[in-house]
Amino acid sequence: MTRKLEICSANAELGSADALAELISRHPHVQTKEWGCLGNCHRCFRAPFLLVDEYYPIEADSVQELIAKVSIHISGTDADPTREAHGAPPGSAGATVTAAAPAAHCTVTPAE
Repeated sequence: MTRKLEICSANAELGSADALAELISRHPHVQTKEWGCLGNCHRCFRAPFLLVDEYYPIEADSVQELIAKVSIHISGTDADPTREAHGAPPGSAGATVTAAAPAAHCTVTPAE
């Protein structure tokens, strides 16, 4: 299964862009996508986060913690027993799922 990492451009200043760059170097097989908004504004303005495999928003207090959490998640098996608990449709483990497009723009600005 090809793993996907998605980033909200508004969150890049909080360190998610640095985390993404490091994760790409550690896991060159991942696909990446940058969005203007991922629709996770409640996460976006407070901490670095990445959306993993379209369903798993992972946030952390630091860039290094985000890298560690995402690395653990994407190094796991395709048959993730927590997949349904995280909101993925039942029986979708390993399936290709197309996510709805995120909002066109984000009205929340990161805290300075």
